[in-house]
Amino acid sequence: MIFNNITELIWNTPILKLPIKNTKWSLLLKLEKFNPWQSMKDRMALNMIIEAEKKWILKQWWTIIESSSWNTWIWLSIVSAQRWYKFIAVVDHHAAKSKIDIMKAYWAEIIYVKSEKWEDQVAVEEREKFAKELSLTIPNSFFPQQADNLDNRQAYYKTLWNELINETWGNIDVFIWAIWTWWSLSWTAERLKEYNNKIKIYWVEPVWSIIFWWPALPYYQSWTWNPWNVQIWKNVNYDVIDVWLKVWDKEAFNTARYIAKKTWILLWGSSWWILYKALEKLSSFKWSWTLIALMVDSWDKYLDTIFNDEWMNEKNLYDKNIEKYLSNFF
Repeated sequence: MIFNNITELIWNTPILKLPIKNTKWSLLLKLEKFNPWQSMKDRMALNMIIEAEKKWILKQWWTIIESSSWNTWIWLSIVSAQRWYKFIAVVDHHAAKSKIDIMKAYWAEIIYVKSEKWEDQVAVEEREKFAKELSLTIPNSFFPQQADNLDNRQAYYKTLWNELINETWGNIDVFIWAIWTWWSLSWTAERLKEYNNKIKIYWVEPVWSIIFWWPALPYYQSWTWNPWNVQIWKNVNYDVIDVWLKVWDKEAFNTARYIAKKTWILLWGSSWWILYKALEKLSSFKWSWTLIALMVDSWDKYLDTIFNDEWMNEKNLYDKNIEKYLSNFF
């Protein structure tokens, strides 16, 4: 099939069955990195812009302003360039240089906010406050405010759930997701339960994240939500979640490295801890269940951290016991 522009490549990402030895159940991976900019956020960034245009709250030649730390920036910069908007990205000290360079390639303007946060903390509150103030001072500007934007989660309600059903012929017992981008989970899960209320929804977040009322402390999965008393946004729907799970840094990172060596699959942050908890839960199932896990992103920006031996040693994150545990599956 021949497409006319890059936005037409969004959606319909593939599903991969993970080869697990000696098992009666199936673990399927929905690989969102096969979206054009390698992230599930491709879906929502486009939908927020299209819906804003329909509502006439965004008009041609206007300025789009967004606060983010990862993929929302990139896709908004692409859509803005394609549709002739100016894009301003409000970033903090967690912004990866590679992503800044990508946005600059799409003519984005980059504004850093000052923060007293430590290295392993994200300056979400400062970013959001500054982006909002900026949108009030710049004429003809639009602040999507992704975390509270209903058109964000609607993107997944309209697309992701039916891909999961169609690609598995409806054979899903458990859908497992990371706290990262909770709005995506909430509405995808809600739509899955409308289709079949027997589907169980598992949600995973780092230990010391606060979404499920845990004490807030630092963790190296710091690109994930919700650290250090950052507010919990409106797009969270707790009612659709059947089981919530916590994962430690060591479990997540050692899983990433082990999976890469054993299955040749390199995955991004939250995908690692999803996989660890998915394997842990599958091993307790008594029936031949099918569990599908959403792999939200790609891996390339973590070659100098998670996949770097020196970084792992420096942070004391190696754990041979986790590798030994995972060897039961691969």
